[in-house]
Amino acid sequence: MSYHDCVIPQNDYKNGVLIPKPSQFIIEGVDRLGKTTLVKNLLNTLGYHLVIHYSKPEKLDFYSTKFDSSVLMRSPEECYQRECNANMFKIIESKANIIFDRGNLGEIVYAQAYRQYSGDYVHELERNTDTDHVRLVLLTTSNFDVCVDDGLSHNFDNKELEQARFKKAFDNSSIKDKILIDVHDGSGNFKKPEEILKEVLKFELNLQ
Repeated sequence: MSYHDCVIPQNDYKNGVLIPKPSQFIIEGVDRLGKTTLVKNLLNTLGYHLVIHYSKPEKLDFYSTKFDSSVLMRSPEECYQRECNANMFKIIESKANIIFDRGNLGEIVYAQAYRQYSGDYVHELERNTDTDHVRLVLLTTSNFDVCVDDGLSHNFDNKELEQARFKKAFDNSSIKDKILIDVHDGSGNFKKPEEILKEVLKFELNLQ
């Protein structure tokens, strides 16, 4: 078997129509909804993808010493995040096989809630970038009792407000291929990981 036999084709045909397959996934949602588990299951199903995990902005001396905040009217934290997200969309332009564990929607949600600036600039980054090969996945829950506080969240008590803001950012996103998933099974438990995976890949799994 050659290398090319192992590579999943990026496009397929259904009823004679060319159907693009995503080469990149952005997995979003509030904490403790199973984003990292979903990433692992995508890798097991699709094969190698570079995984990029975005976390809280770092407080780097570079932005304190090299930038005059009084002139830029931006905090060092905002400068860091703007470079981070601009770089994310440069990476997206590569069309390489990549999974983003968190991404641009989180900037919209958390900048407004905890960083005292607007993260809406990421929508312009979306509009100025070819994202036809990107699938945006937002994990949500209709029952927050399934979530367990691990102590690492910004403010776990704000999870319902954060989710509402994620949904708004998701709706406003110009990425065309996007899927919203409720991880609650309707009986007080998480859906099985394989069920969530099938929802993310339902089109591909039903192509045959």
